[in-house]
Amino acid sequence: MLNLGHPWVIADRYTSRWPKAKCGSLIELISEKRESLGTALYDPDSRIVARRLSAKVIELHRRWLVARLEQARKSRDWLDLGDTTVTRLVNAEGDGLPGLTVDRYGDFLMVQYYTQAWEGYLPVIATALQDVYAPLGIYCKYRPQETRKIAAGKKNRPPQGRLLSGEAAPADLTVRENGLLYRIDLVKDLHTGLFHDQRKNRLEFRRLAAGCHVL
Repeated sequence: MLNLGHPWVIADRYTSRWPKAKCGSLIELISEKRESLGTALYDPDSRIVARRLSAKVIELHRRWLVARLEQARKSRDWLDLGDTTVTRLVNAEGDGLPGLTVDRYGDFLMVQYYTQAWEGYLPVIATALQDVYAPLGIYCKYRPQETRKIAAGKKNRPPQGRLLSGEAAPADLTVRENGLLYRIDLVKDLHTGLFHDQRKNRLEFRRLAAGCHVL
């Protein structure tokens, strides 16, 4: 599957025989023919034991991250967001950064990482994001697979987001989407409640409900 471009290696009896390494290590994937299949981010405690970053042997540094972020930005140049100030800037595997998303909320960015392998790279990720997007502040959240259990857990759970770099967002941070204003909390819960993939649905609902009284 890696030869076809799939970015994941799923843990199995073969990966259990891999040399031991720390979570977050960069590993080179080798085929049965002893051919290099590229560089992956290693997470021994995850079902997805390796997430391939590149088909080449690379180092995960600021310059490499900036190049990936610039590529993601250019792929969205065609989007006409109008007055909308909330959007997804990096969509994980789709932008060559598996297990990592970046969302824009006005002048602030939210980094969400779905494997702890990214944890040690958060400072350099923040620096690269600052280089490319120049936000006022950057927040981050770890998103484990058991998100539903966490979301349904105790009411007094600790904040899920934290400031990674830059200025703190105001408590009443407001963003705009298609002319409407939404208040966003970047810290309290796992979700902000404003899902980017539902933008068109919200716009369509406004069209259908125009002039109506609804509950």
